[in-house]
Amino acid sequence: MKKVLALSLAVAVLTAAGCGKSDSSSSSGSSSGGSSAPTQKTPEEAYKEFKAAGERGDAKALWNAMSKKTRTQLVEQFKPMIEQINKKGDEEWEEAAKDLGRTAAELKKMSPEEFTEVVMAKNMASESEMEKAKKSSFDKCEMRGEIAVVFTNKHDGTKGIGALVKEDGTWKLDMDETKKLKDEERKLNEGK
Repeated sequence: MKKVLALSLAVAVLTAAGCGKSDSSSSSGSSSGGSSAPTQKTPEEAYKEFKAAGERGDAKALWNAMSKKTRTQLVEQFKPMIEQINKKGDEEWEEAAKDLGRTAAELKKMSPEEFTEVVMAKNMASESEMEKAKKSSFDKCEMRGEIAVVFTNKHDGTKGIGALVKEDGTWKLDMDETKKLKDEERKLNEGK
């Protein structure tokens, strides 16, 4: 279960990047919940914020840097796992509590979104994930309509491609749009 989220998050951290074109247009509405308002106005600034959050293992900042749709999808991935833990009972909650550094009582009271954030925090705070973020770098960006397609150099020397969408006036990583770019990314890395 955690491997699915860890993979999604690793892809997000290593493929998110931006370009320096300012986009003064924004969607109406307020920004989604978070501890601090984003300061970025360009996809490049969004990349820098996202990368910095990955380097320090700041799961809350990473969570807030993802599109609402992406966050919803991650939560949906965890609902069946939460149901399975509930079916197995208290012993399973105790095991999850040990792994996640929380009490079983705390975990049981969490909403699926809160539970997902806790698992994300555990995975992203690992030294290996933070090191991967530190070793990734921005390459270039192309605007494709309303999508900022970003190109990065990953920690392992391969190329990454990701997609940012404008949401509530800020650029957010979108996993669906990123998935659409996987064939292009594969072609970039052929022969490596």
